[in-house]
Amino acid sequence: MAFQNAPAASITLHTDTASTALNISGGDVTVDADRYPYAGASVTVPLTDVALIEQLRVGQRVDIAATEGQTDLDADLGLIRREVSHDGKELTFTLASDEAILDGWADIYEDTTPRDHEQSLRSLVNHVLAKAIPGAHLEPGTVDADVSAAWDGRNLIANPLGSASTEGWTRMGAGVGNISTPVGGRTTNAYRLRITAPTSGNVGVFYGEDEGGGVPIDQGTAYTITCWVRASHTVQVILGAVERYNASAPGGVTSYSAWPVTLSPNTWTPLRFNLGTLSYGVEKIAPRIWTPGALPAGGWLDVDQVMVFDTFEDLDAFNGTTPYDGKYNYVWDGEPFRSISLRGAHIDRPRELFTWREGKTAWSFLAPLIASTGLRLYCDEKRRWHLVDPLDFSVPGRVSVRPSNTVKGADTIDSEDEDASVTGVVIIWRWFDNKGTRREMFERAGEAGKVKTLEFERPFPGEGLAGAHLMKLRGRRRTQDVTVATDYSIRPGQEIQIDLPGTAVQIGTLTRVQWDLTAGLMTLGSGGLRDTPPGAIDLLTGTIDALTGTIDNL
Repeated sequence: MAFQNAPAASITLHTDTASTALNISGGDVTVDADRYPYAGASVTVPLTDVALIEQLRVGQRVDIAATEGQTDLDADLGLIRREVSHDGKELTFTLASDEAILDGWADIYEDTTPRDHEQSLRSLVNHVLAKAIPGAHLEPGTVDADVSAAWDGRNLIANPLGSASTEGWTRMGAGVGNISTPVGGRTTNAYRLRITAPTSGNVGVFYGEDEGGGVPIDQGTAYTITCWVRASHTVQVILGAVERYNASAPGGVTSYSAWPVTLSPNTWTPLRFNLGTLSYGVEKIAPRIWTPGALPAGGWLDVDQVMVFDTFEDLDAFNGTTPYDGKYNYVWDGEPFRSISLRGAHIDRPRELFTWREGKTAWSFLAPLIASTGLRLYCDEKRRWHLVDPLDFSVPGRVSVRPSNTVKGADTIDSEDEDASVTGVVIIWRWFDNKGTRREMFERAGEAGKVKTLEFERPFPGEGLAGAHLMKLRGRRRTQDVTVATDYSIRPGQEIQIDLPGTAVQIGTLTRVQWDLTAGLMTLGSGGLRDTPPGAIDLLTGTIDALTGTIDNL
């Protein structure tokens, strides 16, 4: 295939002191949906001014301009490598889109604020982009995902209320009051605990007041008690606990209390008491709730949703009857309202994922969270950032490759290609949790057959990556690479039709474009190829809605 005019291509180097335009003597630009960074280039220019050498720095902007026919290429990339050939008197630049910056930028301080953005992946990505690349942000869009942390938890109190049973709960000896269980809890509980003052006086309740009662605990672990309370009158209330030592430990029983909280009449108010790490020999803790001041006769104190847990972060109130909320499943470990409650995360996403550790690159921090959603983050050749769903993402237009416009064509089926004909993906995640325990999680997608296995030394980010990786490999049974005349307007994500001699017409998705800046040719890569027999609707031009007649006549 001959070309009447030599393609026109040049670059503009933006150094610290000036911008310098140079003609390109050789090189190419590639945009690849399966590659990170998405855009890259290697260009060679004549070395016309040796003073330029010491002005070049990694990260400097390099603009590429090229024209072929009626189409233009305008790329804005970053310098990641430069090579000087003094004998050949030329400079060679290796360039990349801004993902390369994320892959190299790290803070020297720990950042815990990403957790503030956990309900919106877009917000989280913009937080990271703003730190690593000032001024960078996602292009407008609606693709988003909730990546909130989720982890298994326990409510260790055997009767956290919510039923008509008062087992384990008794009136405090120093107070007055009658215990009842009226219908209607703070939220979903069927009942609540009420302490009513028959005469003026302070009221209170104890869980596990009897010798041997209370909540069993482990040595060296910190515990927190939370609950919700409301009162009939303005009154102060205290949430506290009694520590019970085992028989071999000295000290007997020690009582601890939190600061009093003032309640407004008939208003549910949360209480929290952090006991911290308990002393050696403590075997159980007995929560207690009371009013240090007097309620008038007939006044009452309601208590509901009592929690005792051993994590460093508060848990939302739950018990074994709490309904599935899309994030957690809840069960009793034994008999309802007489055993501890367990919650299991539907998607286990450790809190450790949201701590951006010092020295950790921006990309290595973001990658597992993005992967868990199946979404894709990339920066195009014009420094625009995009968050897309690969399953729904497409670019308008179709690229048609025929013998009449093809310079080279290769059709390959290779059983030794590890990515070809994959039927399933298994990912093994290994990490240490916040307690120093080595954890391992398996994620699976697809079915038995040719299974590809990946291993990562980082916290499990939740289901998503295995399925996304399997989708990426679909259509890899065969590959077709073709070289045609340059068209700078096409982009990965467009539909591609390839018609090579001796093979069925293939229709799939354009995944890669590599433009040769001086030869006037481009090499195309494709994915998701499917055989399309002659006469198939897919081979018709236009949309099906624009065709005349009925589908039976097509």
